[in-house]
Amino acid sequence: MGNFNHPDIYWRDNTAGHKKSMRFLECISDNIVTQVIEEPVRRGAPLDLILASDEGLIGAVKAEGSTGCSDHEIMEFRILRGGRRAKSKIT
Repeated sequence: MGNFNHPDIYWRDNTAGHKKSMRFLECISDNIVTQVIEEPVRRGAPLDLILASDEGLIGAVKAEGSTGCSDHEIMEFRILRGGRRAKSKIT
Protein backbone atom coordinates (compact mmCIF):
# COMPACT_ATOMS: atom_id res chain seq x y z
CA MET A 1 0.00 0.00 0.00
CA GLY A 2 1.34 3.43 -0.82
CA ASN A 3 1.57 6.46 -3.08
CA PHE A 4 3.21 5.43 -6.36
CA ASN A 5 2.64 8.57 -8.51
CA HIS A 6 2.01 7.01 -11.92
CA PRO A 7 -1.03 9.03 -13.10
CA ASP A 8 -0.53 7.88 -16.71
CA ILE A 9 -1.26 4.20 -15.92
CA TYR A 10 -4.61 2.93 -17.17
CA TRP A 11 -5.31 0.09 -14.73
CA ARG A 12 -8.30 -1.36 -16.59
CA ASP A 13 -6.14 -2.40 -19.55
CA ASN A 14 -2.68 -2.28 -17.88
CA THR A 15 -1.18 0.29 -20.23
CA ALA A 16 0.81 3.44 -19.55
CA GLY A 17 1.80 6.60 -21.35
CA HIS A 18 5.42 6.76 -20.16
CA LYS A 19 8.34 4.32 -20.14
CA LYS A 20 8.85 4.63 -16.36
CA SER A 21 5.23 3.66 -15.74
CA MET A 22 5.47 0.73 -18.17
CA ARG A 23 8.48 -0.56 -16.20
CA PHE A 24 6.41 -0.26 -13.01
CA LEU A 25 3.60 -2.31 -14.63
CA GLU A 26 6.14 -4.92 -15.75
CA CYS A 27 7.52 -5.14 -12.19
CA ILE A 28 4.01 -5.71 -10.83
CA SER A 29 3.40 -8.41 -13.43
CA ASP A 30 6.79 -10.08 -12.85
CA ASN A 31 6.08 -10.27 -9.11
CA ILE A 32 2.54 -11.57 -9.63
CA VAL A 33 0.76 -8.86 -7.66
CA THR A 34 -2.47 -7.06 -8.48
CA GLN A 35 -3.53 -3.47 -7.90
CA VAL A 36 -6.90 -3.61 -6.08
CA ILE A 37 -8.08 0.03 -5.91
CA GLU A 38 -10.67 0.64 -8.62
CA GLU A 39 -11.60 4.28 -8.08
CA PRO A 40 -9.48 7.44 -8.47
CA VAL A 41 -8.41 8.66 -5.05
CA ARG A 42 -6.14 11.62 -5.81
CA ARG A 43 -6.79 14.30 -8.41
CA GLY A 44 -8.84 11.91 -10.53
CA ALA A 45 -6.15 9.19 -10.65
CA PRO A 46 -5.50 6.07 -8.55
CA LEU A 47 -2.06 7.12 -7.25
CA ASP A 48 -2.48 5.55 -3.83
CA LEU A 49 -2.37 1.83 -4.55
CA ILE A 50 -2.96 -1.39 -2.68
CA LEU A 51 -0.95 -4.22 -4.23
CA ALA A 52 -1.72 -7.82 -3.25
CA SER A 53 -0.55 -11.26 -4.33
CA ASP A 54 -4.19 -12.41 -4.28
CA GLU A 55 -7.19 -10.10 -4.79
CA GLY A 56 -9.10 -12.29 -2.34
CA LEU A 57 -6.87 -11.10 0.51
CA ILE A 58 -8.23 -7.53 0.34
CA GLY A 59 -11.86 -6.55 0.79
CA ALA A 60 -14.16 -3.59 1.41
CA VAL A 61 -11.86 -0.95 -0.11
CA LYS A 62 -13.25 2.57 0.19
CA ALA A 63 -12.04 6.15 0.24
CA GLU A 64 -12.99 8.01 3.42
CA GLY A 65 -12.20 11.64 2.53
CA SER A 66 -9.07 13.69 3.08
CA THR A 67 -7.17 14.30 6.30
CA GLY A 68 -7.49 18.07 6.18
CA CYS A 69 -4.55 19.80 4.49
CA SER A 70 -3.60 16.73 2.39
CA ASP A 71 -4.91 16.07 -1.12
CA HIS A 72 -4.77 12.31 -0.42
CA GLU A 73 -7.78 10.27 0.64
CA ILE A 74 -7.90 8.06 3.72
CA MET A 75 -8.19 4.51 2.40
CA GLU A 76 -9.95 1.90 4.47
CA PHE A 77 -9.84 -1.80 3.62
CA ARG A 78 -10.05 -5.22 5.19
CA ILE A 79 -7.26 -7.76 5.15
CA LEU A 80 -8.86 -11.19 4.88
CA ARG A 81 -6.89 -14.20 6.05
CA GLY A 82 -7.82 -17.76 6.93
CA GLY A 83 -11.46 -17.04 7.69
CA ARG A 84 -10.53 -14.32 10.19
CA ARG A 85 -10.77 -10.65 9.33
CA ALA A 86 -8.42 -7.92 10.45
CA LYS A 87 -9.39 -4.34 9.72
CA SER A 88 -6.67 -1.89 8.76
CA LYS A 89 -7.29 1.82 8.41
CA ILE A 90 -4.55 3.43 6.36
CA THR A 91 -3.97 7.18 5.97
